[in-house]
Order: sequence, then C-alpha cells, then structure tokens
Amino acid sequence: MSDKKVDGIKKMSKNELEKSRELVLQSISNFEKINQLKGAESSAKIKKVDGIFSFRKKSRNKQIDNAVGKKRIDPGDNMRKSEKVNLFNKLKTVKFSAKKEAGSEKLLDSASKTTNTTSEFKKGALQKDLTIVPPISRRGKESDFLQANALAGRESNKSEKKALRISEEIKNISRKEVKEAIRKESIEESGFGLTPALAESMEQKKNKEKKIKKIIKREKSQELDLAADFLKSEKEMEDKENKKKERENRELAEKKIKKDLILKKRQEREEKKLEKESEKKKKLENKIKLKKEKKENRRKNFKNFKEGIRNRFLGLTKAIKIGLSRTLKILLAGLIIFILLYTVFAVVLLKFNVDTKITRIISKYFVVPALITQDGIIEYYAYKDTKSFTLTNIDKNNKESVKLAMIEMVVVSDLIKKYGLIIPGGNIYDNELRTEIAERIAFDIAINQVGINRIKKIKEMIDEGNDFVKISNKYGDSQDLITISKQNENQIAYSQKVKDLEINEVSDIIYMPEGYYIFRCYEKSASRLGLSYVFVKARSLEEYIAETVRGYSLWSLAE
Repeated sequence: MSDKKVDGIKKMSKNELEKSRELVLQSISNFEKINQLKGAESSAKIKKVDGIFSFRKKSRNKQIDNAVGKKRIDPGDNMRKSEKVNLFNKLKTVKFSAKKEAGSEKLLDSASKTTNTTSEFKKGALQKDLTIVPPISRRGKESDFLQANALAGRESNKSEKKALRISEEIKNISRKEVKEAIRKESIEESGFGLTPALAESMEQKKNKEKKIKKIIKREKSQELDLAADFLKSEKEMEDKENKKKERENRELAEKKIKKDLILKKRQEREEKKLEKESEKKKKLENKIKLKKEKKENRRKNFKNFKEGIRNRFLGLTKAIKIGLSRTLKILLAGLIIFILLYTVFAVVLLKFNVDTKITRIISKYFVVPALITQDGIIEYYAYKDTKSFTLTNIDKNNKESVKLAMIEMVVVSDLIKKYGLIIPGGNIYDNELRTEIAERIAFDIAINQVGINRIKKIKEMIDEGNDFVKISNKYGDSQDLITISKQNENQIAYSQKVKDLEINEVSDIIYMPEGYYIFRCYEKSASRLGLSYVFVKARSLEEYIAETVRGYSLWSLAE
C-alpha cells in the first residue's frame, strides 16, 4: 500500500482498490448466500400443532445442513453425549474479531459469524428440542409424549425468537453499514480530504462499532446462558431418563413380584384344591363305607325284629287261643247262668205277679216283656200299670178294652219318642202331653201329608190371583166368615197371627191342631176385624190312633 495522502486522507493504489472491490463483491455474495439460507430456514421451519413440535425423520433443506456444518438429528434418535459436548464446545469457542483494520472485513466477519452462530443456535435449539422429547415408548403412552413435546416447544420457541431477534439486529446493521464503511474507506484511500460530513460519518461509524461490540458481547453472554440452560436441560433430561428407568425397573420388579405372588397363590389354590379333593374323596369313601355298614346293620336289625315279631306273634297267638278258649268257656258259662237266672226272674214276674221295689229296679235293667207288638215290646210293669188303670177307669170286665189300651200306649210312646217329649209322671194320658202331641201331628207331613199338600195348593192358586171364595169352596173342607173384636180375641187361638192383616191381604198358612187355615181381610177398623177363611181338616191324634189300632198285631206273654 502507498503512503501517499491527500488532505490527511490516505490514497489507495490500484491493487488496493481491486482488493477492496473484491471484498465488497465477496461481502455482497455472502449476504445473498446468507439471505438464501435464511429463506430456506424460514421455509423449513418446524411446524407446530397446538404448541407441540412435529418431527420429521429427514432434513428438508440439505443446503442449510451443509452451510451450518451440523448433522441434523432424526426426532426418533436420541443425541449421544459426545455430540452434546461438541455442540457446547462450538458454542463456547465462538469468537468475534475486534480488530480495526478493515471495517468491511470486520462487519462481514461479524455478520457471517453471527449468522452462523444463529444457525448453530437454532440448530442446537432444534437438537435440544429433539433431545428433550423422549421417544414414544413401546406401550404407546401418548400422554407422556404430548406433555414432553409441549414443554420442549415452549422453551425452544423462546430461545429461537431471542436468537432471531439478535441476528436480525446484526443483519440490519451490517447490511446498511458495510457499504457505508467500504465507501468511506475507499474515499480515504483515494486521497480525498476529510470533510465534516465524512468526519461525522466516521464518528457514527465508531458509535456503530461500539454498539456492534455491545450487541456481540450481549449475544455471546446470551449464547453462554443458552449453553448453560442447554446443559441444565440435558442434566434434567438425564435425571428424567434415570427416573424413568428407575420407574420402569420398579414397575418390572413390581410386576415380577405380582407375577410371583399370582403364581404362588395359584399354586396354593391348586394345593388346596387337591387337598379338598382328597378330603372329599376320603369323606365319600367313609360315607359309602358307613352307608354300607348302616345298611347291613339295618338288615340285621330288621331280620332280628322280624324274627322277634314272628316269635312274639306266635306266642301271642298261642296265648290268645288259650285265653279265648278260657274266655269263651267263662262267657258261655256266664251266659248260661244269666239265661237261667233271667228265665227264672221272668217266670216269677209273669206267672206269679210279683210286685216289689227290688223286682221293679231289676226290671229297669233286665226288661221282662209282657206284650210283643210290631213296633216293639211292652215291659211287664208298664203293662200291669196300664191294665190296672184301664180296668179301673174304662171297663173292668172288657179284656178287649185292655188290649186297645195297650196298643194306644205303644202308639203314643212311639210318638213321644219321635217328637222328643217327656212323659210327666209316666202318665201317657196327661192332657198337656196329649195336646202337645196333637199339635205336633198337625205339622207331621208323614201323618198329615194329604191335608198339608192340599192347603199348599190352595195357597198357590190364591196367590196367582184366583178368586178366594171360589177356590175355598172348591178345594177347602169349609169356607166361612169370622169377626174378631176386643171381646172375643182372647178366645180365638189364631187372633194374634191375623191381627196385622190389611184389607184384601191374604195370610200365610196357619197350622192349628184341628187343621189348616188361610185368612183374607175384608174389613178392618179400630174395634173389629172381618176375616174370610178356608179350612182343611187335619188328622187328629184319636184318628191316627184308631187307624193304627186296626189290624195291629199283638202277642201277650202275661196271659
């Protein structure tokens, strides 16, 4: 370089001017290359979905990989420890030239180094993101993968934005000031004088250089901080990996323990099952054995019982035969004795007419018949009492009257038994008893079937609307009128049964000892009651006795 100066400004030779031009052209080509790389990087930015990095196995732009000089890491591969150390050393050894020789060279070097550093930082941030994000486990736990990617994405976004902002400041400064510095230096070397404007631009240049130094220093400190953060995150990642391995080992150990416990429990269950089966088999065998023994014992007991019963039955049969023969002999002897005694007692009563208290008491338990009829027998003392009553009150010399009296006594006794009446004092001729028997005969359909059926038919025809008088005259035994007043109501037996009848009202059948009545009211006032009636006669006690006596069979032992 020549030492010629014009107005204190160093004049450049032709060779120096050509070199400066080459530097300017080289810086311009470097800027274009850097811009191309920036554009490629911006176009190849990692896409995010909801704050989570999406990783790709291959680099989109091989020019960026070659320019940066870094190896792009597949998101599925984990970065080795040696690569992490090399990255940190590269970040640490980044140096900036502070020489004041050529402003253009200095600015270009700063810009290229800053650009390379930014690319390396972005590359490291990306590699850090790829290292921090753990690979997807075989079990497919997507939740851990999404959380790790989200955390790494937020940290890398902050670092990347800071680095881009610093590189943009350096790029803006270099692109504006490089040309200005080259221009001013070319002016100095050309020998032109230093004008106030040029001096001011030189002062601005110095200020800009200071500013650039500060920015580079700040960038360097930030890069160191980022490196420290990177190492810290790597350490945290290692801790996480270790914890993950410990957790996996612990899970494997727990699984192994659980598996061993399951196998142990299964083995214990199988052993218990075998024990239960053996116990069950033993119990079944014992049960079968006991069952056979019980069956055999039952058979023996039944056989013994059968033999015992047979022996007892034979003994009992033999004893019964002996007892029966003895009993029959005793009974036969007793019966013969009883018959003899009864015959003697009957003969004494019937032939000798013995009448004492003892004989009357004995005759209540051992009846001696005096008369035998078709309806039964008449006891000796009843026959004797009836005979004496008849001979005293009716006819002393008429034996036929005594016979009829005996038959009447039998008939009345049968009616008393039939109606469940009591003979007062043993006298069948009592008036109250006779009246009660007569009333019962009126209701007895076996004795008065004809009369009862006829009065029922008359009642049905009257109820159907036929004329009361005509029906009464045609089918009744008699038809008449009767008036009941206060003077004679007590004398008429059925007055209380008809007093409530209204005019033209017909009463029900009224049963009386003499027969059957149906009344119709034709007049009614406070003092009298006018009634029309139809009457059907019933068989009386005397008629029934007279009809029964005819043809009645009687055999007397007393005469």
